[in-house]
Amino acid sequence: MKRSCLHLLLLTGILCFCQLGAQTYPLRTIEEIQFVSDPATSDVSPFLGDTVTVRGLLMNDVRSLSVGERWASFVVDPESPSDPWNGFFVIQHDTTVTGTFFTTLLPGDVAHFTGVIEEFSGLTQLALLTDPIVPVVLESFDNPLPAPVELSSEDLTNLANGEQWEGQFVRLSNVTIRDNQFSGNRALVADSSNWLAFLDDYFRFYRERFDNGTFSWPANGSVVHATGFVRGFPSTVSLNPRDFGDLTVLSSPPVINSVDRNPEIPASLDDVTVSANITDTGIVTAASLHYSVNAGPWLVAPMSGSGDLWSGDIPSQGDGSALRYFVSATDNDGNTTRFPEDTSRATGEMFRYFVRDNGLLIRDVQDDGGYRRGNSAYLGIRVWLRGVVMSAPNQFTGYFIQDADAPWSGLFVSDIATVLEIGDLIDVHGMIVEDFGFTRMDGDSVVLVQNNIGPFAPVVLNTGDINTGASQSEAYESVLVRLENVTVTDTMPDSPNNFGEFIIDDGSGGLRVDDLSEQYEGNLGSEVILGSVGALQGFLIYQFSDFKVAPRDNNDVDLMVLGIDNPAGPIKDFVLHQNYPNPFNPETRIRFYLKDGQQARLEVFDVLGQRVASLLDGPESQPAGWREVSWNGRNFAGQPVASGVYLYRLQAGGQALVRKMMLMR
Repeated sequence: MKRSCLHLLLLTGILCFCQLGAQTYPLRTIEEIQFVSDPATSDVSPFLGDTVTVRGLLMNDVRSLSVGERWASFVVDPESPSDPWNGFFVIQHDTTVTGTFFTTLLPGDVAHFTGVIEEFSGLTQLALLTDPIVPVVLESFDNPLPAPVELSSEDLTNLANGEQWEGQFVRLSNVTIRDNQFSGNRALVADSSNWLAFLDDYFRFYRERFDNGTFSWPANGSVVHATGFVRGFPSTVSLNPRDFGDLTVLSSPPVINSVDRNPEIPASLDDVTVSANITDTGIVTAASLHYSVNAGPWLVAPMSGSGDLWSGDIPSQGDGSALRYFVSATDNDGNTTRFPEDTSRATGEMFRYFVRDNGLLIRDVQDDGGYRRGNSAYLGIRVWLRGVVMSAPNQFTGYFIQDADAPWSGLFVSDIATVLEIGDLIDVHGMIVEDFGFTRMDGDSVVLVQNNIGPFAPVVLNTGDINTGASQSEAYESVLVRLENVTVTDTMPDSPNNFGEFIIDDGSGGLRVDDLSEQYEGNLGSEVILGSVGALQGFLIYQFSDFKVAPRDNNDVDLMVLGIDNPAGPIKDFVLHQNYPNPFNPETRIRFYLKDGQQARLEVFDVLGQRVASLLDGPESQPAGWREVSWNGRNFAGQPVASGVYLYRLQAGGQALVRKMMLMR
């Protein structure tokens, strides 16, 4: 692109203006700003927050990046553009300010940029000064852009290796697309080193095509040359091509998609026909159906094609058999691919189904077969399941059901209008979906088989068995579990935010407690006290990349603070909770639980042992269950008591519990 005479005059004027009277800031090289000694530990620039001037060669049009309404460009050191630590990123946040003249620059310009050093999601950048405005200063123009730096995929596989190339123009040659549908419009690639690196869509050219559905990364198995700019993230880096010229496809295997089976839920007399849509830039010469019965050896059935539609059969199998399968195809150039591309248990997935003559079990839907990307074998399929209702209609926006008190036996069912009660045996029909890793059924009909056969007992587990990353966590998803002898170890794990969650631990590992139920508000409803001990039960759920236990209501939570005259463990006959709020003014709430109907007395004392108020004192027996009373900070005469520490004592059945509270006026 040629620059007009007006542009040259304008930039010359800017240069004169800056030389005559602009405030000067320390000139730093890109390497000085970018270099960190141990990027695996920290990639934060030593000049973070400083206002500096940087000399750089502009590498792309400032409007070409997908940075919202802002302007930005990658720049490199003009003297050593191919060396590590010599790439950088310049951005203008406020584009209503035109006096920076940033948009007058073109690729190939060497200029001086003045701004504040920032870190944005792992990317070090210079934010141009707009208040006061400091214009860019053009030094020279029409400079040739440097050739891309040749790297291996290992060089960009993680932050420790890739941080030194942040902002640089690089090239990965002869890399194979390993996963063309990774999250966030990214693709995983690897060269002969087999180290995985990311391709990403930071340039508008690709982002817009992803958004309107007109582009996807080349098919898995394709061999490509990829050129682009390195962007840093908190734990990794990605390579970002500018346009189609930066992505050269050397060879492409057949593309396999729309894999279906018929019948979707086979019985023992059914052969299963697997069909797939297979396309290629040349000719698909062969396709095969690979299947395994009960984790046995792999068998291969040929597939026949009619146009792009290919199909093959898995012969009928015995009742209860577990089947795995995938599809492969070869084209006239000898390129071969499979779908799913990664069928390893450690990192991949597999198509699966179970043969059932008497209907599917919840386990069939939930069991991930040991695969890392363990989507349900019936994802997107409508199924009938039988289970016992384990939650009440006013607790969740749906029902948890189980067909056993065992792994893989629970499922959450949404969109059920029928009012059901805990203990009801039902048949329910709906579609199996994955909600960001949480398997559920979107129900469309339900049949009540029998009222009140009774719920399953909770499965007693350790917190470390089912916390995030634990080996059994996925198996107990949507199952009612009980955690005993736990301690509250963190009341605000998302501090300074409070989403109602807290963490419990029985010594085997911390587990989040969630407030998903409408009847349990977690740390939002009443104060959860650090160090509280006891037991807790609820359904294991998966949300926001964490496994959490979700109690149905307060009755599922039995946590207490050990205080004066308290025994060394949970009380079996009654429970006294810490008051909330505490400290308080003018009123606080006290919650307690009575196991059996019995006489009870709840009184308030000052620190000298003098009785101040009676909150519960009647000769009649109290009903079993949870109760809550309030104290307004007044004595027997109705007069406000002074600020200070007070004790409250619950007596019932010949036992007593005492806790402290503080009134602050």
